[in-house]
Amino acid sequence: MKGLFVAGTGVGPMYPVTTVVIQNVVPPHHTGTATGTLNFFRQLGGAIIVAAFGAIVLGALGGAGDAAALETLAGANRAGADFAATFRWVFVAAAAFLALACLAMMAVEERPLRGRDQR
Repeated sequence: MKGLFVAGTGVGPMYPVTTVVIQNVVPPHHTGTATGTLNFFRQLGGAIIVAAFGAIVLGALGGAGDAAALETLAGANRAGADFAATFRWVFVAAAAFLALACLAMMAVEERPLRGRDQR
């Protein structure tokens, strides 16, 4: 439970912060386009990450084309499966992606927030 709190505290503020960053650096008449593009790439990135994690799990269970791996995930052979070792690599990959995201956020140029009178 503590791990979820730490992850939520770290990842949770990233969404509004990136939205404010994008809206602050584009001209006011491009704010909608920039925000929509940001949300599109968030969704695309999420889909790619889910596919990558699924590939890691299926690869560790015997390959994506192996019917036995899918039966194991469905619960038919769950007693003999070592899910801890399988999902350990998912968490390693998640930590690597979060480290890349942290580096990307640290590389963002710091700018003062634009006020109403600054267009």
